[in-house]
Amino acid sequence: MIKQIFKIIWAQRRNNGWIFAELLIVTGVLWIMLDGIFTKMRIYQSPLGYDIENVYYLHLSNLNPNSSAYVPEEERISTEGEDLLHLIQRIRNNPEVEDVCISYYSAPYSWGDSWTSLYPVDGDTTISHGQGFQSRRVSPEFFNVFRIKDKKGNLILSENIPQTGTQIIISADMEELFFTARKEKGGR
Repeated sequence: MIKQIFKIIWAQRRNNGWIFAELLIVTGVLWIMLDGIFTKMRIYQSPLGYDIENVYYLHLSNLNPNSSAYVPEEERISTEGEDLLHLIQRIRNNPEVEDVCISYYSAPYSWGDSWTSLYPVDGDTTISHGQGFQSRRVSPEFFNVFRIKDKKGNLILSENIPQTGTQIIISADMEELFFTARKEKGGR
């Protein structure tokens, strides 16, 4: 019986070759798709360097006007900003709380990241063309809460960040792209 099956397969080898080629192509395409999916999942689930142990995320919002506790804007004693600062101070005064930070669409491991394109002041876009950078709008205490480290491995403390004006802290990748690439091109 087995001998007969091999004779049939050999007699129809031309048709079987096309079937084998088709299966080889389908296997290759599936391999490429699954490899891409598994790679993206692994990258997505890899740690980003934030220490989130004992960190709590509070999402604040305004009350719905239909709520019984809603206070209209004209009857309020303090502004929303003053209320936020008062809430932060009350949380910070709790002895079990190490530090508190404010962030706007910037909580690590959440879907609230914002991306932006940055360009050099001199207008040379060849260095940064097609580059997107993650932008985080945070208070200086953000670095204390998530224990973020610099290139040397030292913790970045909010006390070391000047409290005047708007400060920008860039990543090592962005520094390499903007400053190392500029030096190689003969810039400042």
